[in-house]
Amino acid sequence: MNMRLPVIICLSTLASLVSCRRPDSFEQFIRADGIVAGAYVFTLGLDDTLATYDISFYTKVDPPLMAADRPEASLGLVVVWAEGDGLTSLREKVYLPYGGAAGSTHPYRSGIKPAHPGEWTVSVTPEDPPAGLRGIGIICKRNGTR
Repeated sequence: MNMRLPVIICLSTLASLVSCRRPDSFEQFIRADGIVAGAYVFTLGLDDTLATYDISFYTKVDPPLMAADRPEASLGLVVVWAEGDGLTSLREKVYLPYGGAAGSTHPYRSGIKPAHPGEWTVSVTPEDPPAGLRGIGIICKRNGTR
C-alpha cells in the first residue's frame, strides 16, 4: 500500500479543521429598503469568553445630502441590545456623522465583554433618517484570543 495516501488524507483533514475556525471579524450591511419596522437588526455571536469585541457602525448616504451646508450633520441612532432570550440589556441613543457617498465607518464601542456569552441581537433605529440614507452596517471585531 502506498504510504503517501494516509498522510495526504491526514493533512487534508487537519487543513479543513483549521479553516473552519470562526473569523475574527463579522460585517453586515442592511440596505434601507430591507428593514422591518424602521429598525436594522443584526445578530452577533459573542460567545468567546476569553475575547473582547469592538463594534463599529457603517453608514452610506447619497451625495446630495453631503453638500457644504451640512458638513456637521449627524444621524441619531437608537441602539438596543438583547440577549438570545430576547431580554433587553441596554438601550441608548448615539450620534454618528452621516457618512458620504463612499460610506464611512465610526467606532461605537470597544472592549465589550458581554456578561453572558452567546448570541446577541443589536437593533439600530435611525431617528429622522435623511432621505438619501442607503443603509446601515455593523462591524464586529473579536480581540485577543487563541
